[in-house]
Amino acid sequence: MTLYYELWAKSFGLPIDEFRSAAAARTSAGSYLEKYGTQFVFQFKDLSSGKEIVAAAHEQPISFDSMTIAFDDYDFGFTLATDYQQAAAPPGFTFRALENGDSELSAFVSACNEDDLDTLNLTFENEIAFGMFEGPSCIGVARAAAMSSVAGLVDVTVLILPARRGQRLSAPLVSHLLTRVLKNGLLPKYRVAHDNLASQAVAVRLGFEKMFHVRTWSA
Repeated sequence: MTLYYELWAKSFGLPIDEFRSAAAARTSAGSYLEKYGTQFVFQFKDLSSGKEIVAAAHEQPISFDSMTIAFDDYDFGFTLATDYQQAAAPPGFTFRALENGDSELSAFVSACNEDDLDTLNLTFENEIAFGMFEGPSCIGVARAAAMSSVAGLVDVTVLILPARRGQRLSAPLVSHLLTRVLKNGLLPKYRVAHDNLASQAVAVRLGFEKMFHVRTWSA
């Protein structure tokens, strides 16, 4: 779990010992504020300890009642790599490593909306990516992207074609990716929107633990 704490300590500009203590904290530093400036206020909770952190670029009192929530997410992770639970693919599906420019990706991308593609965030830069295929057609993509701030930690996302959702295909696709990630000695984190119960069920099915609650507020 140390890598997860290292990531969040850097995100909020706190020494890791202070970050892991039980005391609540407020900060005006860290990579989140460097990236987003005064646009947002970040509210973080460690679900294991109950520790809460608020990050804001200003020092004025904060009233969340007068703000609008922009993002409300959970971060899932593994306490131990052995927590991983493999999910087998249904018959008739195959997996293949993807590379930038693969022709099969064009039809897949065309069938997904912009918000979906933003969530997947497939760039092929410091990434491992796999496609799930039914015959020649790519019906899902999962990728693990290296976190630049913490060596050994990767961010996992998955996207299934809209027409194939609800068929329990995400778990075997992410499982195939995780097998490679863990074999390479990397630790995955998996972010899910608080109201996306289907994706949360995928995380639990694969052995992930819900670790952190992160809310992003705008004025």
